[in-house]
Amino acid sequence: MPRRAHAVTIPALAAVVSLAGCVGANDDSTIAERRELGNIRPWNVVPNASPRTLVATFKRYCLDGPADAARAAAMLRSASFVPQGGWVGGLRAFVVDDSRPQVIISDDGRGCAVSALSRTGQTQALTEMIADRLPQAQALGPTGRAVEQVWATGRTPRERILLIRDGTPAPLNKITIALQRH
Repeated sequence: MPRRAHAVTIPALAAVVSLAGCVGANDDSTIAERRELGNIRPWNVVPNASPRTLVATFKRYCLDGPADAARAAAMLRSASFVPQGGWVGGLRAFVVDDSRPQVIISDDGRGCAVSALSRTGQTQALTEMIADRLPQAQALGPTGRAVEQVWATGRTPRERILLIRDGTPAPLNKITIALQRH
């Protein structure tokens, strides 16, 4: 009997060690999170989020969320988001297997963004949310090919909201709403 238990334990440990070897030093994802990530339907990594869901997620995790990376990650994890790998270039993406957009946070607390597939009504929903929540915000115009619009929030002198579009052809082009804190 002990021999059988030992035989079952060795393969289990080998699996854990092999998984641990695939994880970078900058990735504190749990085994459970990595397995959940592996089961996410590919179209939900950057989903086709409704305008309301896109803007609500931006408000909750970026505009009203904590700047501290550890607190932001804990808040995302408590809402069923899992890390999509470790920190890369000071950024880390979190995803969930439903229609909520991908959330990206920065390790220094200066940035937060949400990303989803582009669809009708998203720009209008963002513009309305900014007018409602940040009446002191000022549109600064586009700053480049990918940055469709920038707003100074008026909450702090250098805080900005950016509306970014990638250049991928339809139907896979993405919208990203980013908050830059300075």
